[in-house]
Amino acid sequence: MKNFDSFCKTAIWPATLLLATILAGCGGSSGGGIASGGYPGSPGSPGPVPNLGTSSTYGVFASSAAVTLATNSVVNGDVGLNPAGACNNCVVGTTVKGGVIHNGDAAAIQAQTDFNNAYIDASARTTNACVLASAELSAAQGACNGVTPGPIYGPGLYRMATAIGIGSGLNITLNANGDANAVFIFQTDAALTTGTNSVIHLAGNAQAKNVFWVTGSAATIGVSSTFKGTVLANGAAVHVLGGTALAQTMVEGRLLSHSAGATVDAYATITVPL
Repeated sequence: MKNFDSFCKTAIWPATLLLATILAGCGGSSGGGIASGGYPGSPGSPGPVPNLGTSSTYGVFASSAAVTLATNSVVNGDVGLNPAGACNNCVVGTTVKGGVIHNGDAAAIQAQTDFNNAYIDASARTTNACVLASAELSAAQGACNGVTPGPIYGPGLYRMATAIGIGSGLNITLNANGDANAVFIFQTDAALTTGTNSVIHLAGNAQAKNVFWVTGSAATIGVSSTFKGTVLANGAAVHVLGGTALAQTMVEGRLLSHSAGATVDAYATITVPL
């Protein structure tokens, strides 16, 4: 995929969109920046970052089910379960680094409450939502704000009632146009699935901590893929499929499951974004 700078140099946009891009620092500048939702293809502001509260430090959280971390998997952050349950191969210093394990304790109860509140908030947002035309996020979507997003998405709120995902070997770019506080929210009432070797790129000062995937079902992260953002899964499990020693699955984000378990396979690494 061409990088964003190359895209900016070659794409032909209507004059008004081209002007907006120049003002945002299309050439790679980190200054300026259009307000969140102002990028060509954005549906409008998604609102503030959903408040994760105490759950912000967790890389993995399972509710009413087990957490399973494979050998050669790593969670850089906290791991949580509520109520207390099996935390398979959860070893601080080995599979859990830079964090602790909260298993049914007061901290876990509070974290679960906090991310459930974040899910309720994020899933209820509808104003200015861009209704996705394709479940394949690397494909062009329907017109939002007069233009068509995908595979490059500006800050905003994107929604589809059915399952969404990124196919094997495909990618998308989330571009913040120089606004480090820009928020991206993708909602689905069903599942999120990313394929083998799929990639989520961040551009224009976009930050993984401001990207949210709100699902009404399971979330599955593909083999040897690169994923960015926090998954708030309701009622189904989260699963990070493993990679290889030379092509690991890399997640910069959080996998928080309400009412289900969480599994991280071998050669997969989850790092809580700062």
